[in-house]
Amino acid sequence: MKIKRVLIVISAIVTAIAIALPAEALPTFSMTAKSAADPSSRVTQLWHLRTGNDGTFDRIVFDERISMSGYSVRYVSQVLADASGAVVPIKGRYFLRVVISGATTGSLPGLSSSMPSIVTPSLPEVTQIRKAGEFEQVVSYGIGLNRYRGFRVFRLSSPTRLVIDVLH
Repeated sequence: MKIKRVLIVISAIVTAIAIALPAEALPTFSMTAKSAADPSSRVTQLWHLRTGNDGTFDRIVFDERISMSGYSVRYVSQVLADASGAVVPIKGRYFLRVVISGATTGSLPGLSSSMPSIVTPSLPEVTQIRKAGEFEQVVSYGIGLNRYRGFRVFRLSSPTRLVIDVLH
């Protein structure tokens, strides 16, 4: 019985501290283009791509290794393949073009990569994610969406990743 009370008290203290700590502010959702310079001279390995649904937004996560990349994300009328300029077929009515600079999706010595070329998640807004090209350490993807919605882009660390959220 004493142990249960101690656990309840500890749980209450941990909850109070968690509530009192300031949360890191995330960027707001908007339709405007977002970008950030490549903060490192080292090549970033994009090694895994994940998607999820938070209930109010869809999330796309590019897992990175070695360093952080630069990025540019914006709405486009169609996604074009790097170099050829051919239209990249992507499911959806609206499209985000994601350009990740200083990066590769290939394996590096001792570091394998499982970056897919196409992902078709079952999400409310994100219909498909498709690689549009990779050349001279610039990787691009297109994201197909059901509706024209606000989005936000930010980086997280430990582990390093680039996150794109699309509002429902």
